[in-house]
Amino acid sequence: MQEKNIHIVIATWICFDYTLTHRKGVGMTEQEWKILGTRLRQKRRWLDLTSEELAEKAGTTRVTISALENMRKPRISFDVIVRIAQVLNSSLDYLAGRKDDDTIALPTTLELVGTDA
Repeated sequence: MQEKNIHIVIATWICFDYTLTHRKGVGMTEQEWKILGTRLRQKRRWLDLTSEELAEKAGTTRVTISALENMRKPRISFDVIVRIAQVLNSSLDYLAGRKDDDTIALPTTLELVGTDA
């Protein structure tokens, strides 16, 4: 189970990082922040979680969850965003509105750089 979670995090990070780095240094757009807040709130409510419960499970604060849901763009690390997505069982691309399908696709193979595997 832990290996599956590691693959999900790696695949999610690769997809999200690729999207961020290939936009010529531009962060999320206003529209993406709005979609992120809306989808985060929808998923949280669908899972019947309070903002406090989501924050606790993701290892952050209720204030951070509230800021994200209300598009206040908190200073937040990537790993916190990943943990929130994991708790919500959603991809980062879906939460940010970069794709409409709320599924997490695992790579069919995973090549590790610098290994002889």
